[in-house]
Amino acid sequence: MKHPENNPSMPNEADSSQEKIPADLVDETIVTQLKEKMLELEQSFLQVKDENRLLSERLEETSILYKIAALLNSTYDTHRLYPIIQNMLSEISFIDQFVLFEKDPQGQMIVDFMTEKTKDKNNKNILDVEKEIAETVMRTQKEEYVPKVSHEKNYQKFFEKKNDACVLGVPFVSNKKVNKVLCFHSSRDLRENEKEFLRLISNETATAVERAKIYQHTLEISIKDELTKVFNRRYFNDRVFRELHRAKRYKRELSLIMIDIDHFKDFNDTYGHHIGDEVLRWVAKNIGESIRDSDILARYGGEEFVIILTETDKRGAFSVGEKVRKNVEDLSTNLTHMFKSSIPISRNITISLGVSHFPGDGISVEELIGRADQNLYKAKAGGRNQVNFE
Repeated sequence: MKHPENNPSMPNEADSSQEKIPADLVDETIVTQLKEKMLELEQSFLQVKDENRLLSERLEETSILYKIAALLNSTYDTHRLYPIIQNMLSEISFIDQFVLFEKDPQGQMIVDFMTEKTKDKNNKNILDVEKEIAETVMRTQKEEYVPKVSHEKNYQKFFEKKNDACVLGVPFVSNKKVNKVLCFHSSRDLRENEKEFLRLISNETATAVERAKIYQHTLEISIKDELTKVFNRRYFNDRVFRELHRAKRYKRELSLIMIDIDHFKDFNDTYGHHIGDEVLRWVAKNIGESIRDSDILARYGGEEFVIILTETDKRGAFSVGEKVRKNVEDLSTNLTHMFKSSIPISRNITISLGVSHFPGDGISVEELIGRADQNLYKAKAGGRNQVNFE
């Protein structure tokens, strides 16, 4: 029996697989179609890759927007709000630096906050560039985008060499007016979807800032005296109970100072109520500048003020009262010029003060206020312009 592999008449499979197809048998149409198909597949792959990248970026952007919206709604306190905004904006990968501008009462552009993620020496003057762009946004009330900002004639002076960095200035709109501008700096040109993302963030931030501003204003109206801008009687009544409770709990001392403007009625009767208002404002401001940040100053009523001094004994309260009294007396010169009065003001401002102390003068709010009021009366009866703490 003959084995097939030894039969020379049968072709060898290995040899057959290595035979080349003659070139004249190849259909050029098929080759062309194969090339086109390969090109389509390559383009599809690149498109899917690009779409995946965009989807990943969109997911990142959506995540940041969600975080920002959640955190911005967590507080109405601007002192806490700004750090939250800074932390969130720092997560945006394609932004190297951002700054929030606003105009002060004198019309000068000032920085509310700024964060810089990179230290490129070529961008050391980028804040000056952003300031000019922010001023343009304020003036035109419109967004301003400057691609390749170092190539622009107006900004070349701020750069040592040219680069591809850009700046986007987005307006903060409040009551149909631009009151702040958020500027973003990126080391490259921004895509349209990135600019739209920054607009969304800016709108969320502007809404949160405006909401916090309204809340703070509403809160201030409820606890501040409209004329003097110090705390009002209602706030004092609540705060003094809390401070006394704290002093009792931790066995600390507490003092009160009642203050009355001497001969205040004469200012109103002689120079008019508008001068009387100026006197009240000036005295409140002067007292506030003479005490510690931890002390609480309130308008008690009419021409009377009261100070809560935490962790302060009677001698310490007397020293504070004497400092306040002396500052008012020494600084109340040339009132005609100070208050822009059309009538020459011939008298100075002085105050009388009465001190009370916990636990020495009482253990209740009523007792402490009563004793401070008695000592104030003694100061006035003793000739005014003095501190009494008997």
